[in-house]
Formats: sequence, C-alpha cells, structure tokens
Amino acid sequence: MREELKSCPFCGGEAFERDTIVDGINVHHVTCKYCAADVRAPEPNPAYAVTLWNSRFLELENILEELEIAEAKAWDSLSRYKFQMFGYWAAIWIHLNRISGKNRPNPWRELVMRAREEKV
Repeated sequence: MREELKSCPFCGGEAFERDTIVDGINVHHVTCKYCAADVRAPEPNPAYAVTLWNSRFLELENILEELEIAEAKAWDSLSRYKFQMFGYWAAIWIHLNRISGKNRPNPWRELVMRAREEKV
C-alpha cells in the first residue's frame, strides 16, 4: 500500500499524481494543483515519487523555529530602515506561517493599519 500524499510543502495546496513520457522514458510525477511544484521518478517505481514528495526538509518544529527567526530578522531590518530586507523577511514569515498551519496573527498588522490611517 502506497503512502498518502501530503499537502504541498511550498503553498499547502493539494497534490495529485500523473504519468508522462520525458525523452522516451515513462515518468511518474507528483504535482501541486495550485503552484505546480513537481517531483518526478522514473517508472517502474512511482512510489518513489510519492516518497520524495512527502519528504520534508522542514518539519513542523523546525518551521516554527524558522518562523521566529524570520520575524526577528524582519523587525531588526525595519528598525534599521532596511525596508527591502524587511519585506523579504516579512514575506518569508508569511510563507512559513501559511505552511505551518498555525495561522498566527500577522505581527505587522497594526503597523499597516497605522500607515493606512496616515496615508496622504
């Protein structure tokens, strides 16, 4: 019995399996329906594609740790007027928050709301 597909490690989307022929070789894919992330394994071992797809570099505890690091780096960047780096780390935080499934409240929401009020 093959293992069940996990959600996409990049966007959290649903995955599906498919077969194609690449350069004359049958290839089994696991692909995300939303962001098109894809892993492939040559036939006759399509279960290997599922194993690759389900492998995660960052498990939940590591994602939560990286989430804390990204938030700290975003705040640090903002405090030093490094707005581009702030945007980078804030985007990383948002991505990690989404894939962690924890749905933490955005730590910069109050800043954004204040900026909207001050908008000229």
